[in-house]
Amino acid sequence: MPPDRPVLFLVGPFPPPLGGMERVIGDLFTSPVAKAVRFHKFSTHGPPSITWSKVGKQLYLRQLLGKLERAIASERPALLHLHAAWGAAFWRTEPITYLAARHQVPVLLHLQSGRMHEFFGNQSPEGQERARRYLDHCTGIAVLSPGWVTTLRNWAPAKPWFVIPNCVNVETFACPERVAKRPGEKFRWVFAGRLETAKGILEMLPHFPADGGRELHLCGRATEPAIRAALEEVRGNPAVIQHGEVALEAMRGPYCQAHGFLFPTYYEGLPLAMVEAMAAGLVVVSTPVGAIPEVLEGIPGNRLIPPREAVAVGEAIAAVEADPQAALHTGEANRQRAVEQYSIAALTEATLAAYRSLGVPC
Repeated sequence: MPPDRPVLFLVGPFPPPLGGMERVIGDLFTSPVAKAVRFHKFSTHGPPSITWSKVGKQLYLRQLLGKLERAIASERPALLHLHAAWGAAFWRTEPITYLAARHQVPVLLHLQSGRMHEFFGNQSPEGQERARRYLDHCTGIAVLSPGWVTTLRNWAPAKPWFVIPNCVNVETFACPERVAKRPGEKFRWVFAGRLETAKGILEMLPHFPADGGRELHLCGRATEPAIRAALEEVRGNPAVIQHGEVALEAMRGPYCQAHGFLFPTYYEGLPLAMVEAMAAGLVVVSTPVGAIPEVLEGIPGNRLIPPREAVAVGEAIAAVEADPQAALHTGEANRQRAVEQYSIAALTEATLAAYRSLGVPC
């Protein structure tokens, strides 16, 4: 491995993993990108013992800024790759860009939330101007899909924009033995993710009666009292199988045993669980939020339904179940899309292209 690899600072949330952004950062750190550059990690999320309060978050941010400033002075990084979401988390990363600009360190801002356009648009005039100044301090901006570039470019029209999609290890979820649902067999749907209202859990449950011809396999942890109560009500229902939180390396089992992926989420970025299900060869029923429509574009057989509409969930899953062979073919096309566009190889290629465009010799 060459000793003169450029140093890059990777700044964002780190373990314990709470969602997709943490997974993406972890994938970057272990991908072939890490063989072309030397990553130094800096977490924007401090320990809960400190950051449970607003004052604690501010204290941790000051500590992080001091740590970054000392590291910049000693390491002289070629680039600071900053991952940011929407809401208060977006504003907490703002001082990092000003620090980097003061030391003339280029910044690639990686926006991970599918709600950024909504977030920017809902700001006051002063807030919108502040957001533009924030983006102006960045050297380049990365988003998860081409559509997001179109939607967000007007907030920083003079900056170079890049598409770096969320990706997965597609071979981890490969199911070469997959076959269509057999006659008399129940159609098995799987959901993976946090079990919460915004993921459409309450819209799913009514469509899985105990005496129906389908099953719902829930892989995840309930995070809200209302969802825990709803799941307790169906605990004796043999059509709703609650697996609890399943380790990433163990998810191949539920995916490979299922016939379809059910994900009626209210809002999203580019959901890794859906890409995993596609890599496993599953047909998808989801909603047209975030990057989901772009991920599934041009593949007939997947179903996109309005969020928050339980009736639409039932109609969509019934339509998919009516033709198991078509569902299998759609899943095969989904698998091909995941391999071609959402693999670690695709992540590596897109990331290194952005780095090189911003002057990193890698």
